[in-house]
Amino acid sequence: VVDASVALAWCFSDETSPYSERVLSFLEAEDALVPQLFWIEVANATLVAERRGRIVQEEINRFSELLTQLQIETDAGLET
Repeated sequence: VVDASVALAWCFSDETSPYSERVLSFLEAEDALVPQLFWIEVANATLVAERRGRIVQEEINRFSELLTQLQIETDAGLET
């Protein structure tokens, strides 16, 4: 299960850590399972970051592309 905070570290260079990089490397070959809330958290964090001038739309697009390249499955059962 991948937490949104780990995934968001891939978007924000100042939040990158060895752990988040290992997770990303692992997910290049393996599937990820995320709760439904993951997508809302990611969207909210990137929207707020853009509004605060922390990132620009181009960076959000690159991050979104990265997420679509990973095998991420949403598990509805994790929210109940």
